[in-house]
Amino acid sequence: MTVAVPAAESLAKAPFRIDLVRPAFYALAAILAVLVVLPLAWLLYYALVDKDGQLTLANFATLVTDATLRRPFAIAIAMALGVGVLSCAVATPLAWLVARTDLPGRRLVRALVTASFVTPPFLGAIAWEILAAPNSGLINVFYRYLAGGQPYDAPLLNIYSFPGLVFAISCYTFPYVFTLVANGLDRVPSDLEDASSILGARAGPRCARSRSRWCCRRCWPAR
Repeated sequence: MTVAVPAAESLAKAPFRIDLVRPAFYALAAILAVLVVLPLAWLLYYALVDKDGQLTLANFATLVTDATLRRPFAIAIAMALGVGVLSCAVATPLAWLVARTDLPGRRLVRALVTASFVTPPFLGAIAWEILAAPNSGLINVFYRYLAGGQPYDAPLLNIYSFPGLVFAISCYTFPYVFTLVANGLDRVPSDLEDASSILGARAGPRCARSRSRWCCRRCWPAR
């Protein structure tokens, strides 16, 4: 025989707990606002005012008309576009292979990409300087040794060039694209893609898990 306990009595006996989730969220949001929003707000403010504090658009006109500012601005825009295109070109197929196929070592790939988030970018920059500096880089030194060239001949790789900088920055940018694409593919069931193809969806690269696994088993020997 069971005795029903009143709701008020059960609530009264419940232990008192302090919820720290909401205060922690507000604290992190405040820190983020100070570190990100505040500098951007100051940048926007100084872009719209002159030395006397009056509203003006002359700063933007100077950015377009002054050659000393126009060239660095164009280089920065081109570098951002290059990094974005290269990151998407590398991360999107890799995320598809990891999320939708039985690629051997896909868990290791996820772990290595995740580990790149905790690796300081300046360590990668120093490593690429040691490897691909035009004069003292190990790759270029070894290349000149094999080719019989002089110490200051044209290098094989130049990390200080525009393509080299795009490549070095992309090495620490593509993990963000990989994570977004892989998580998105993981959340979309492959059964929906099978159903869409059955219902007459446009023909194209199909990401169905069953088909992809069959293809990968044909490409790699069974283990």
